[in-house]
Amino acid sequence: MTRLLAMFGLILCMGAPALPAQYSRRGAGQRRQMPAPNSSAEALAQFNGTLKTITRKKLTLEMSDGNTLEFFCSKKTVYFDGKDKISQSSLKPDDLLTVDAKAAIDGSLDAVKVRRLHEPAANR
Repeated sequence: MTRLLAMFGLILCMGAPALPAQYSRRGAGQRRQMPAPNSSAEALAQFNGTLKTITRKKLTLEMSDGNTLEFFCSKKTVYFDGKDKISQSSLKPDDLLTVDAKAAIDGSLDAVKVRRLHEPAANR
């Protein structure tokens, strides 16, 4: 019985297919560097407008051309007034905002940074 188990183990070890990556020389010594998740490699779009509505999860911004955009807010969304961090609840309708957002896989916009402006963006 022991001989049978030893034989079976030997067959499994010797018969296991080798992974091609183990023996490949291509790319040996080269390493690809992946960007950090929060690095600037992630493209952000910037939108300026007037805050229309805000809830815990959504922010609606009216652009200067009359169109409205909806942004999804998460725990990772950061809110600023100048250089100071503020809470989401301190934003009120008709505030001038700049929203830095990234596109989600489904095409929606996720707010990353929201900044309150104290003067119109055209005068900056």
